[in-house]
Amino acid sequence: MVENRVGADSRIGTELIAKASPDGYTFGVVSTTHAIVPSMMKNLPYNAAKDFTAITLAAISPDVLVVNPSVSAKTMAEFVKLAKSRPGKLNYATAGRGSSNTLTGVMLGLDMTNVPYKGASEAVTAVLGGHVEMSITSLATSLRYLQAGSLRALAVTSSKRSALAPDVPTMEESGFPGFATPTWYGVIGPAAIPKPISAKINGEIVKILNMPEIQDRMLKLGLEPSPMTVSEFDAYIRSELVKWGKAVKAAGIEPE
Repeated sequence: MVENRVGADSRIGTELIAKASPDGYTFGVVSTTHAIVPSMMKNLPYNAAKDFTAITLAAISPDVLVVNPSVSAKTMAEFVKLAKSRPGKLNYATAGRGSSNTLTGVMLGLDMTNVPYKGASEAVTAVLGGHVEMSITSLATSLRYLQAGSLRALAVTSSKRSALAPDVPTMEESGFPGFATPTWYGVIGPAAIPKPISAKINGEIVKILNMPEIQDRMLKLGLEPSPMTVSEFDAYIRSELVKWGKAVKAAGIEPE
């Protein structure tokens, strides 16, 4: 049974997972937001690191740094040089305060002006229209614009090149060592699920993710299957909490 509990930056659904019985019958899907919200909110009703059992990372969706074709930079190195020559003059569109693309922009360490919009689609539209020079957005949703030449891709934010756009280099290849901020999706359950149960659920999900027909379907949706062991995903979540926490602090965002 699938129960959608949306709203409040995923906090409503995540709280239900935290408070569920650890009997192996209740699990939830979380995304990158799970690692960002704890640094944005003062009084979360759960602890993102302690109140859950990690099951597996399911998939990642690479983001891509795109520019309007009028921008002279053809590579990230050229874009960095351009940004440094015009401190505070380049604008980048984001989906608003605390969004992953806002924080990824902060991680670049360049002096640019953040122009927040009401959502990712509006941000991309602003780049398409030449109102801002750059945005960091989903590769899957921007791919048609890249293929049409309406946008230019400089780098993907995943740790390896995407099968959707194999010619686009990673940020690490472009001079940003260790830089990886893809959108990710994973499965978690409440804390204290017995290890044999979490291992069994992990095994079944991984088996499904490795099915060729499932992988083909996911890739067509812009998702790259990325299964992990329970311990690997637990460590991944903890590292993501630290990474995004630092980005929120660097962005000067005060928790509310």
